Amino acid sequence: MESTPLELSANRLRALLDGMDGGELLRAGAAAMARQHVGSLGVAVRTTLSPDEHEAVARLLAAIEGAYVVVAAAQGDELGAETLREIAGALSRLLGRALSRDEARGVLELCAEALLQDGGETRMQYVALVLPDRTGRQVAYAFADGLRRMVRASGESVMSRLDALARAFGIPHDESAEIAKWVERELGGMSPGMGGD
Repeated sequence: MESTPLELSANRLRALLDGMDGGELLRAGAAAMARQHVGSLGVAVRTTLSPDEHEAVARLLAAIEGAYVVVAAAQGDELGAETLREIAGALSRLLGRALSRDEARGVLELCAEALLQDGGETRMQYVALVLPDRTGRQVAYAFADGLRRMVRASGESVMSRLDALARAFGIPHDESAEIAKWVERELGGMSPGMGGD
């Protein structure tokens, strides 16, 4: 069966992230997440998960939230149901289906609620607290840039939010530009899509 463009993009981005220093952020989190029910951004888990697995899931959820905060800027932080479904499908593929589409949508809805309640700046600071190490932050930044390309989220507000995420992570501009080049090289150009202020 032939892969769809979204599946190909997910596979390419996953390979890029896996190859980065700190790439275990997604691998470990997805593996642990596949063994549990995700109940909240605070991570409601079964007792079968070790402390390391709890931490891996929390870090992955933080990376997902960082990506969501960037993508949501395309539609004024209030994404419609169809857009949420599209992002959930992309996220599920990107994580090797460790989360079903419905589970991914549930996580994104929690991200949406937190974003509308607290605002983008506060949520990005939270994500940075959960991801204190440099390599984890670089992977999370690449993850956010890759996911926004996969779902074709573009425009000034999206790019401004992506820059703000880099600042929250303490990633210098030249370094974030280099990461963006890696992601663009893997995923190629973007079609016009959501956003476009």
